[in-house]
Amino acid sequence: PGTTRDALEAVVDTGKWPIRLVDTAGLRDTDDQLEKLGIQVSERYLSAADLVLACADDTNILNTLGEAIARHTGGPVIAVRTKADLVARSDQMEQSDALWISAQSGAGLPALTGAIDDAIDARQSIGVDAPMLTTARHRHAIETAYAEAAEFERVWKEEKLPATVAAVHLRTA
Repeated sequence: PGTTRDALEAVVDTGKWPIRLVDTAGLRDTDDQLEKLGIQVSERYLSAADLVLACADDTNILNTLGEAIARHTGGPVIAVRTKADLVARSDQMEQSDALWISAQSGAGLPALTGAIDDAIDARQSIGVDAPMLTTARHRHAIETAYAEAAEFERVWKEEKLPATVAAVHLRTA
């Protein structure tokens, strides 16, 4: 407690969605003014989050954290129990209300990325951080590529052009 005061950000590509991860200060009561500022930053990030990973290495802390997070976000919360490499598999099975992961061994990370993908798919919305077309040139290029690919598909299915000529559409796309 009290070690993370700034928001630390990283963008990862798990294959399905580009994800911006933000590690923020934990939510707790404190008299330390500097830590309070870090917690306020956390609350701002939580209010804007599309999805929250509540991470802790203790089930009781994780439950308390999940309740605190729920007060600050409208997004889904995935409970993540960390340091799985230090806990026996049988104990993990008894406490299966959270996803177990280990940064040390990588155990559980595929399940976590799957849960993130499922949560994003269920929301059917993508936040502002998603890649988007920001210029007319980009939009025109995408529209042209789409039209050329569609034209290739049409002439290929109808066998109207030889393959070498139809392939010009793919090259143009």
